[in-house]
Amino acid sequence: MILIAFSSGGIRAAITPLIAEQYKEMVSRIKIQRNGEITVTDRELTIQYIYNDGQHRRLSSTRNHTDGEIFKSPPSGSILPRVTRALWCGAKGGFRVDAAKPQAQFEKHHKEVPWDDVFIHELKSGLLACRILIFYPIHWLCLNQTFSNLIAQAGQMVNSGVPNDTIKSTNPITGIILIPLIQQGLYSFLRRRHIRFGPISRIDVGFTLASASIVYATGLQQLIYNTGPCYSHPRTCAASENGQVPNQVSMFLQAPIYMLGGLADVFCIPTGTEYAYNQAPRSMKSVVRALWLATAGVGACFAMAFTPVAKDPHLIVMYACLAVVMGVTTVAFWVTFRENDKEKMDML
Repeated sequence: MILIAFSSGGIRAAITPLIAEQYKEMVSRIKIQRNGEITVTDRELTIQYIYNDGQHRRLSSTRNHTDGEIFKSPPSGSILPRVTRALWCGAKGGFRVDAAKPQAQFEKHHKEVPWDDVFIHELKSGLLACRILIFYPIHWLCLNQTFSNLIAQAGQMVNSGVPNDTIKSTNPITGIILIPLIQQGLYSFLRRRHIRFGPISRIDVGFTLASASIVYATGLQQLIYNTGPCYSHPRTCAASENGQVPNQVSMFLQAPIYMLGGLADVFCIPTGTEYAYNQAPRSMKSVVRALWLATAGVGACFAMAFTPVAKDPHLIVMYACLAVVMGVTTVAFWVTFRENDKEKMDML
């Protein structure tokens, strides 16, 4: 498992920036399509489409496609030592990144540093992207319920002969259906009407849908506890015939949980990848991508912390706490970063 974690993490951190680098146009251009339509290329929208389409392909099938040679940036060595040293200088200078600039270091400490002002500017851009990622562990915490507690919840319900882990398939199915509809329908509709639906707004919509998913799960758990034969102790009372008879609630009532979660992922996951790539400086794209992936690990650790209360009859409290935490995260995220959609870059 450790080897799988290292190999998977290394590949996933590097492959996403590599895919985006295949689109080499850095400035907008006017193009005339075959049907005579005049269009303007936009790098940000193209990167958004690349990651949305990639998420859809990942869910639906495996597809190999190459057109010529793969563009690869020349290796320049690890940037982490310089980043660590610059952050330490900034921390000693009052937790201001500008305190790590060469001139500031020379004036205050009479020493030269192995970076320039451009590097500090790029570091600030990377830190902005990392600030956005702070909120993602809570999203992963809620998403992880799909693979654990919600499957157990289905086991408390009438499954009509269907395995209790089958219903979660509605999550990827929702993504397969809705990603192209949202990409080609909703986003195109908003652009034609000059309505900006930037990455911060898209992520916050995803967080809102994730909150709604957990709220629904809380209500469904209450319904299970209100229904016999075992009420708040499903499959454990004498009336369950040695655990054979569940509470009389259909397992298929779980479908909206997974559908809302799948729709939340459509807005959160591709947009998080896109934002991390666009905001990170060229020299730090893999580092920021790795940090984005690390938020999933933090979310998994949070999920483990909920294990002691993930049992009957306390599941309602657990789901309610998750819903409140996700709701607070949604509001805090919007209040903190809403201005970022109005500006190309909001430096620290």
